[in-house]
Amino acid sequence: MKKQEDKSLEFVIKHYQYSKLDSNAAYHRFVKRISLNKRSYKLWWIAAASLLLLLSFAGIYNYINQTTTLYATTSQITYTLADGTKVTLSPQSSLSYNDRNCRDIEITGKVYLDIFHNPNKPFTISDDSYRINDIGTRLEIDETTNSTTVYVDQGAVSFASTADISHALVLNQGCKAILKKSAIHPERIATESANCTSWATHKFQFRDTPLREVLADLSDYYKVSFVSDNYNVNLTADFRTDNLNTIINMIQKSLDVKIKYKSNSK
Repeated sequence: MKKQEDKSLEFVIKHYQYSKLDSNAAYHRFVKRISLNKRSYKLWWIAAASLLLLLSFAGIYNYINQTTTLYATTSQITYTLADGTKVTLSPQSSLSYNDRNCRDIEITGKVYLDIFHNPNKPFTISDDSYRINDIGTRLEIDETTNSTTVYVDQGAVSFASTADISHALVLNQGCKAILKKSAIHPERIATESANCTSWATHKFQFRDTPLREVLADLSDYYKVSFVSDNYNVNLTADFRTDNLNTIINMIQKSLDVKIKYKSNSK
C-alpha cells in the first residue's frame, strides 16, 4: 500500500506544471468567458431591435404608400372618388392613386372625368410622359401605347409633356390635343364631334348641327346606319341615349324629315 502511494506522489510531482492548476487563473478565465457571453447576448438584442425597427419602418412605408386601383373589364363602369370626382372607365381601362391623395391619379385606356373642382387642392392626371392639371373640368383622356389624347368637355386643363413641363398647352371647352410618344409638346387637333364623350355621359347635344353630322354621331354610338330624305336641315336639341327609336322619332317630327335604318347587308 505504501509502495502504491509513493508511485502516485511521484507521478504528480513529475507531471506538475506551475499555474496549470492555478485557481486565480481559472477564475479569470471564467469571468472572461461570462463577459464574452454577455457581450454576445447584448449584440443579439441590438440586432433584434434593429430588425424590429426596420420592419416597423417598412410597415409604415407600405401603409403610407398603399395604392387603390379601379378597373373596368368587359363593360364601362363609373366610380365616385372620395373628393366627389366621378370617373367613368371604358372597358379594359383603369385608374389608380395613392390612398392618401385621390386627386393625383394615373390612368390606362380611355377615361372620362367629371372633376370636383377645389382651387386649394388641384386635380392632377399624370404618368411618365405627361401631366394634366385641372382648371375646373369635365374631360376625356384616351391613353394608348403610341399617344395620349385629351378632349375637354367642360372647363379647361393644362396639358404638358414631362419632357417640358413648363410649356403647357391650355385647352378650353371643346378643344382637343394629342401627345405622341416621345414628343416634347402636345399639339392641338380638330374635334370630330361634340358628342365624342356620349359613351360616358349618355347624352347627345346638338347645336345647329347639320343632320348628316347628327346621324353620324348616332351611328357611331349605336353601331347602325341611317338614311334621310333630306339632309339640308340643322338640329338643336339634347337627348338621353336611352332609346334610339325615341330620338329618331323626335328628330323626324322637329325637322319634318323621314329617317330610315340602313341595312349594312350587301
